[in-house]
Amino acid sequence: MGKSQLAINTIMEKPGTYKGYIQQKRFFILLLGLVTVLTALLAVSAGSANLGLSEVVMALAGRGSGQARMIIFNIRLPRIITAIIAGIGLAALGCAMQSLFKNPLASSSTLGISLFRLLFL
Repeated sequence: MGKSQLAINTIMEKPGTYKGYIQQKRFFILLLGLVTVLTALLAVSAGSANLGLSEVVMALAGRGSGQARMIIFNIRLPRIITAIIAGIGLAALGCAMQSLFKNPLASSSTLGISLFRLLFL
């Protein structure tokens, strides 16, 4: 029996502890989601156009100036959404590789993916 299985069994043996563990996980995921949204708002407001946070919120609500809406919806927001989706994909790929190889240190060099990119330079 591995360490992780022993830890799961220990948590499940105590009544009420597992429910607290799940609530703690939900709170942590909610907190990470909130931090992601706040960081995305700050990233939308940062740039050479000097859009303030209030102007960004107004443009997202549909009440901002035409120039601010164009900058946010055509340039900044697609980049931020793409970055978030790419991060989710990389995290899922890393989790899949670690699960597939049963190795917590599995990386892209395990399959030679990092060397494969040299073909496209």
